[in-house]
Amino acid sequence: SNFFYKVADLNYLGPAGLRFFFLVSASGKIEWKLTVGAPIYSSPVLYDQNILFGCHDCHVYLVNPSGVVVWKVLMDKPVFSSLDYSYNGLISCANIEGSIFILNSGGEIVSRKQVPGHVFSSPIYFDTKIIVGCRDNYLYCLKGL
Repeated sequence: SNFFYKVADLNYLGPAGLRFFFLVSASGKIEWKLTVGAPIYSSPVLYDQNILFGCHDCHVYLVNPSGVVVWKVLMDKPVFSSLDYSYNGLISCANIEGSIFILNSGGEIVSRKQVPGHVFSSPIYFDTKIIVGCRDNYLYCLKGL
């Protein structure tokens, strides 16, 4: 399936599972293309006018509107799920092996917790906690991250 986001006059478009994102202007012209190291199944998140996404190459990326990678962070294992961010700009993500990471806006890992199974669901912020589903058939509420 494809995803599509519109911000001002710019459209972010890219098929899930492929190795690139497109930025398409209102005229339909491809403005840029970014190639990464593996398929992308994570839905992109708009984060302070940038694009934030996880990848099966074991990284989380922050890309600016010009298509330039601002930062990429190693998550040890592939990232299948989408990311979320809190009111204070902290970013939550999960790799498929059950590690839940908290990143700051500069892409630094500030916290990490482990759940006892694989994670394909997207962790979300709920107040100051993170809620995430796990393949052990439990929903976890993590606090103190």
